[in-house]
Amino acid sequence: MKFGESRRMTVRKKQPARRETRPNSSEGTPPSGYRMRRFLAPELLIAGVSEIVAIAARARVTVLLVGGLAMQHYGSDRLTGDLDFAARKVPKVLPMLGTLSFGGVQTSTACGVPVNFIVRGDDYADLYQEAILASPVVTELGVRVVLPEYLAAMKMAAGRDKDFLDLKFLLSQEGLVDAAKARVIVRKHLGPYAAREFDSLVDEAAWQKSRGR
Repeated sequence: MKFGESRRMTVRKKQPARRETRPNSSEGTPPSGYRMRRFLAPELLIAGVSEIVAIAARARVTVLLVGGLAMQHYGSDRLTGDLDFAARKVPKVLPMLGTLSFGGVQTSTACGVPVNFIVRGDDYADLYQEAILASPVVTELGVRVVLPEYLAAMKMAAGRDKDFLDLKFLLSQEGLVDAAKARVIVRKHLGPYAAREFDSLVDEAAWQKSRGR
């Protein structure tokens, strides 16, 4: 699948999902299929990271933190209700609760934190594997955290509205993303069209900074 085509992370459940949380009846009738997302406290997410890192170490699997907690590490106030790790394989001891459409499984920690274990099997597999090798361990989290330049490329590859909001946040942070390095990564793994779009986003971020936004 080429950059720019619609894609969505889908999970095919193997067991019933957690009970849905619905608004109070006084707030009106919720739309069909409504589900309120459960966001997790930072301390619970960190406990989940520690558990996954320990399991991965015993299985000799290198894991890379991506997703919402990685965004929080870089200063975003975006909430998240799960953990996202990229890896070459999934430790066998983890329960498989579902599969991810582009490669990997949905699992959970013993303390109840949902985890997406991403093992890409599509056009962006090389992007993720390169990011795993290039990204350093962050001492305070005890795990490799995706470098912002690779995270920017991953956000472009995902292509959802929330991913572009995350990307704009990354580019808005002074000194966080090396735009030249990120462009090389985007050009290599997503192609020339994506590189031109990335240039436009960098220009937009610079313009907004100049306007004090």
